[in-house]
Amino acid sequence: MAFTPRLTSDGMSGSKWWYSSGNPLYASGYGLANCTCYAYGRYAEIRGSFANLPTGNATNWYDSATAFKRGSTPALGAIICWSSRSGNYGGHVAVVEQIDSSGNIVTSNSAWRSTYFYTASYTKASGYYCGYHNGDYYFRGFIYNDATGTSSGSSTRTRFLQEAQKHIGESGSWTYKTSGLESGNHWCAAFVVAVAKTT
Repeated sequence: MAFTPRLTSDGMSGSKWWYSSGNPLYASGYGLANCTCYAYGRYAEIRGSFANLPTGNATNWYDSATAFKRGSTPALGAIICWSSRSGNYGGHVAVVEQIDSSGNIVTSNSAWRSTYFYTASYTKASGYYCGYHNGDYYFRGFIYNDATGTSSGSSTRTRFLQEAQKHIGESGSWTYKTSGLESGNHWCAAFVVAVAKTT
């Protein structure tokens, strides 16, 4: 399936992914603005149906998501989890929307009783350090979305298309015409691969 990054709040207001009983965070009074309600809904939006994700504080999400594939390598659509070292804070979760060739990521987020929607970037070199609460939050890992794959390697095609769009300068939905980029991931060679704009 083609992955469409969410970089704005367009279409969120009133959407069933965030405003229905299918999202238990919303149903129990912990709706937006709230990182867990947002991540629960965004994960469902990507896959087209709700999943039985954790519903407690974000600090516990990674450990609680035992029914999901998890790991330390980013993937599109995955939930990135941070926990509180001190236990004095609720942790944070966000959704990976973009990954560059260095493993740096752009995430979509919401913040409890604060910002309805925002994007934030985190670097692989920093260990995806987020800096919240003066460094109390630490990176736990990613909960992978079964609709998009379990590692950044599985999103090679999507990253190629994103890279191609940067250089071609044309937005829209793109798809592969040929395959074979799994080995090497050399973007220079990749540009000879034909792509077709679908919208």
